[in-house]
Amino acid sequence: MLPTSTTGASVTPSAVAAAAPAAAARTGGRRAMTLRGAFAKELHALMYACGDVPDPASDTVNVMEEILIEYMEQLAMEAIRGQPKSRLTVDGLRRALGRPADKKKLGRLNDLVYRDNVIAAARRGWKDPY
Repeated sequence: MLPTSTTGASVTPSAVAAAAPAAAARTGGRRAMTLRGAFAKELHALMYACGDVPDPASDTVNVMEEILIEYMEQLAMEAIRGQPKSRLTVDGLRRALGRPADKKKLGRLNDLVYRDNVIAAARRGWKDPY
């Protein structure tokens, strides 16, 4: 958690840097995994496919990547909530995507699970996975 001022003054970068070790200590000593740049290539193509210019500005891609990573973190945390172990499961994702606004994402998840079952059954030599 970043330090905040009660007087309304802005937080200095040195105060943020000083708070980072304290935040790591509260999370069990784990360092935050950085995914910066992990989706840049795919986001370039996705943004172009959705109507952006062929070569979008790098700061635009960085902002989209931050939004994407934040969404994925929130989705994973919601899927893990209520699980007996802190593991991400398909059922947890189904529960997290159960809102009406996520109907298409839930349908895509179900389609991927079905296709995975079909492939697994084909590997086992069965003709019908169900």
